[in-house]
Amino acid sequence: EAKGATTAHRYTGWGSMVYPVRDGVVDTADPHEPGGVFAPACVRGGAVDLDAARRRLAAGKPIARPTFTSVRDDFRKRVGRKAAVAHTVRTLTLTSKDMTVLPDELFAFTNLERLDLTHNALRTLPERIGELTALRELRLRGNGLQTLPDSIGELTRLEHLDLEANSVVGLPASLARCTRLKTVNLTNNPYSYVCSSFGRWRDVRLMWALPECLFELPALEHLTFNQTFVRSLPARPFASPRLAPIRVQRTLLLDHDPAMHPRLTVDVESSRE
Repeated sequence: EAKGATTAHRYTGWGSMVYPVRDGVVDTADPHEPGGVFAPACVRGGAVDLDAARRRLAAGKPIARPTFTSVRDDFRKRVGRKAAVAHTVRTLTLTSKDMTVLPDELFAFTNLERLDLTHNALRTLPERIGELTALRELRLRGNGLQTLPDSIGELTRLEHLDLEANSVVGLPASLARCTRLKTVNLTNNPYSYVCSSFGRWRDVRLMWALPECLFELPALEHLTFNQTFVRSLPARPFASPRLAPIRVQRTLLLDHDPAMHPRLTVDVESSRE
């Protein structure tokens, strides 16, 4: 707490970003990840270890980096010269970068066809993801995502969606508008970091029912949802005549209607296990 028009950087607690405060005005459009502001010895799992920070202060050691790096600055470094010709870029690979948010600068790449965000720390996606309407392939494996924004339905050219190893609890109905979608991978949801994704065990939710929007996709060819906690299927057939046979393993499905879902084979023994 400080009186007057403070100029500083403010961190509001576990799981939060750090935001610049200029003359008392918080700039929420310029987020900083804790690792871009605090000394490495103060950061644990992407959050600030306040006990470690207090010990360093008591010992007269700095808790901040000499210079701060915002999410935008970090993104610019990662994409390098591509940013200057963003409209010509078709593929962008940002794997294993410890990203927790997507900066606005990403959406200058309006003609992206392939975006790979595998193995980051994204818990949510911004609604602006729907602006990348040229996308054909979106890889989000290993992030801890729980849901997708409704704007995902704007990606009408999308053909491949990889959500393996997240904490997905459902899919928006708008996904049914992605009528070119051929491949959806929901394997291993929730993944082993389910607790950290939700913050605490009491807030954990699970995808008990396979989302109905998947049954509305007319071009769907491959669907995988092994190692999820799905225990029921919608009482409707898949709309796609192209769907390849699905062998379902290690879910909570103990039976299904073979007349309704003839393309599915459920490994009941692995479900019981």
